[in-house]
Formats: sequence, C-alpha cells, structure tokens
Amino acid sequence: MNIFVMLFLLCLVSVSASAEETDRFGGFLVKAPQFYSENSVEYPCAPNSIECFKIKGVISKDTVSSVKQCIRTLEKSGLGHAPRVLLDSHGGDINSAIEIGRLFRKKNVAAMVPGNSVCHSACVFLLAGAKYRNVFGPVGIHRMFPVDTTRKKYSDAQKQYRQRQEFVKKYLEDMNIPEQLFDALTRTPPEKIRILTTNELDVFGLNRWDPVAEEIANASGARRYGLTTTEYLKRKSLVEKHCEAVWYPDSGEDAETFMANSQECVSNIMLK
Repeated sequence: MNIFVMLFLLCLVSVSASAEETDRFGGFLVKAPQFYSENSVEYPCAPNSIECFKIKGVISKDTVSSVKQCIRTLEKSGLGHAPRVLLDSHGGDINSAIEIGRLFRKKNVAAMVPGNSVCHSACVFLLAGAKYRNVFGPVGIHRMFPVDTTRKKYSDAQKQYRQRQEFVKKYLEDMNIPEQLFDALTRTPPEKIRILTTNELDVFGLNRWDPVAEEIANASGARRYGLTTTEYLKRKSLVEKHCEAVWYPDSGEDAETFMANSQECVSNIMLK
C-alpha cells in the first residue's frame, strides 16, 4: 500500500460548533459533556471493513486490556500495514489513555476520528500516540483534573498537580507533539471542552503524521523511486494535491477501484 493512501472506512458527517463562546485562541469553549458509561472496543470496526478496531466510550483500565487483545488479533491476521483504530470517546482515565497511546506508538498504529465521532479530553492522548492520524470529527481538550474528592492541604494538592502536569507534558514530548497543545489544554477549565479548529489541529500536530515517522517514510519513498529527498518531497506535494488519499463508502466507487486509481495517480507523478 502506498504511503500516501490511508484507506479507512468512515462516514463523514458535518460537525458544527456554532452557539458556543469562542476563546482568544480562536477555538470553541463548550460545556463538558456528561460521561456515558458505555465502554467498548469493537473488532472489526465495521462489517466488511478494512482490518481495524474501534475504541468507543469511557477510557479505563479495561480499555487497555481490550486494546492489547485487538492488536494481538490484528497482528496474527498477517496485516500488511499498521494496525488501525477509529476513535469515538469523550475521555476517561488519563493513566489508561497514556498507556494506550504509548502502545499505539510502539505498534505503529494509525488513528482516525470519523466525522460522526468525537475525541475529547483523555481521548486526545490516544490520538497523540498514533504515528499516523486523520481527523474528521471534533477534537476537544481541557485541563486534567483529579477525580477523588478527598480533603487535601494546598501543599499536597499542589504537589499532585505538578506531578500530573509533568506526567502529561513528558508524554506529549515523547510523542513529538508541540508544547502549544500542553499550554492550550492547561488553560481550558476542566468543566469545559475547547473544540480545536482545523488550524489548531494542524499546529498541534494532531491531524498529521508523527514527524519522525514521516522522515523515515520520506527517505523510504525517495529510495523506492530513485529520487533525492528534495525531489521526492516536491513530487509528494503534487501527489497530495492531485491524488485522492481517503476512500469514502458513499463515493460510488468500490475500494479496490479506488486503490488502483490512487496508485496509478501516485505512480504517474513519482515516475514521470
């Protein structure tokens, strides 16, 4: 499969963030939704789909175990590509989300937020952990917060706050995510969700490949076509402009035909 073609099963639904107050960063602040108790990891992600799984609902320790099992199942199936996951979650346990995110990075997972799904709160850490990312639905962030209501001294609460901040900051740094994301989420009150704009998703690196993975892929692509890296990047830009990269089920074109046409488009540009 060509490195430019990320074939996912998705349903693209328009998402509106009207009626919400905008903050000074240009994003949207909305009331944080009530967490729903449904928690499931579905495999496969949809009938007759490409091989992938879906994380839906509250992220917890049980989610970690289910994700590990899904990835093992995908690996045993003899995949010729990275495992793929669809995300649809309002968040959950930060520790579990970061553990899954690190697993995603280790297993070269590709993640998508479909247009009819959301990725809020701790779900963002799953998205950050993926090496390959596509976002079509709303992604929302806010400041991390403790769930226990135990009475604490200010000094103890301050210590826990600092530890929590450093834990998250170190994770995002390990995932090559710009510091701007950490700054943005810490500035958003925990009772609200800041819906990221398209520009913010790009700036924070949440709707693109991990930069190190992209460097490796660029070098591999240049070798494959016998090009210098500079020339390869020029042609890659043309591929992204002229070749369809995502297949839509309602496009009227079957997946196999789409793949063939996309590959032909890529080859015409790379081999000219």
